[in-house]
Amino acid sequence: MRRLAITCAMVRILVFILALLANAAGFAQAVVDGTISIGADAIVVTSFEKLVEMIRPGLVGQVHDDIIALAPALWDSGLRYVFLAPAFLVLWAIGFVLYVVSRKRRPEIGVSNRDR
Repeated sequence: MRRLAITCAMVRILVFILALLANAAGFAQAVVDGTISIGADAIVVTSFEKLVEMIRPGLVGQVHDDIIALAPALWDSGLRYVFLAPAFLVLWAIGFVLYVVSRKRRPEIGVSNRDR
């Protein structure tokens, strides 16, 4: 039982670090977009699709083909809009979800924590 608690804690820390990295990447992308916007004298926002293509060319097309083959409604209803959204917002959302997943549960009121 003790070993399981240590493993859960290690996974929780790993997910928390991934959340921090996603939030930091989102902030860095917001700074880059802001700098480009100042230089261009217009609002410039990098889409998540463009960011993924810069990191790994061809991945968006591969994901598109795989999702269309498995569930076309999933691509049409939401995943297409995720790739068209600003990259910093998607990264912040991923970081937020990972942060919420990595949190410990609140102790129940009226229940002793001494046995845990």
